[in-house]
Amino acid sequence: MPSFRSILLLSFVLTVAFVHAQDSFVVIKSDEKYGYADSTGKVVIEPQFDYAGEFSHGRAVFGKRFENFTRYGFIDSKGQVYIAPIYDEAGDFSEGLARVRVAKYKAVFRDLLWGFIDTTGTFVIQPGFREVGDFRDGLASFQILKTVFLFFRKSQSGFIDTQGKVVIPAVYDQVGSFSNGLAPVRLGKRSGYIDEEGNIIIKIQFEYARSFDEGLALVRLNGRYGYIDKSGEFVIAAQFEDARDFSEGMAMFRKGDKWGYINKTGEVVIEPQFEDAHSFRGRKAPVMLQGETIYIDREGRIIED
Repeated sequence: MPSFRSILLLSFVLTVAFVHAQDSFVVIKSDEKYGYADSTGKVVIEPQFDYAGEFSHGRAVFGKRFENFTRYGFIDSKGQVYIAPIYDEAGDFSEGLARVRVAKYKAVFRDLLWGFIDTTGTFVIQPGFREVGDFRDGLASFQILKTVFLFFRKSQSGFIDTQGKVVIPAVYDQVGSFSNGLAPVRLGKRSGYIDEEGNIIIKIQFEYARSFDEGLALVRLNGRYGYIDKSGEFVIAAQFEDARDFSEGMAMFRKGDKWGYINKTGEVVIEPQFEDAHSFRGRKAPVMLQGETIYIDREGRIIED
């Protein structure tokens, strides 16, 4: 007879697998309404929403259009509403919290401010920020307006923790999300990376910098894109006209007006031939070829319906 611990472990594994399957749902559109299909193309939630976001941990943002406006809430993997559409904007759940935007009134003035809710819809961090990012590694970016001269104001960004406490002051012109302990930040026209204490770890030197994904970060130097590791060294030289983040071991790059795919050594595994290309999810990725969206496998072969 299996032990209680074995049963508990099996239950956990099945739950994780189920949630992962939900997160691989893809958005579909029919008659101006949005729904979801699974990785085989089977419709799992009929098109019925005015907006549909990607699933994250078994939940997704949806939009409902009223007479003159749209409000956002959250659905579960069966398409059932579990947080009503009452928000002006909403982001995906990340680390148990989702950013939402609501109207705040002061006298006759209306302002839209961001805060964070938990999975029950309860505000954990009250709306009070001009802009925020999703939580990563326990930190989320926030943006405020600072007066720098008389009536001239500029936006600057920092980071808060899951209690809403400022842990890295808003001193940067732009920031990205933390990943593996590092986040991209911009000062003036150049970017580098800081750690969770706000120390500069990778020199402010790049024209553009993205968060780390799968151990590599996309950066631009001298007008070309490449990938660095956490030490700041180029693993894939800055050589591409345009490129995107790694996902499941592959990244998109552009040559001329066509997109292809490279692996994490920089080797071209699918030659540039598509008008647009997106990340792989499992065995397939959506691409645009001759104006139509199709799916390809990891060798670049077209997947027939």
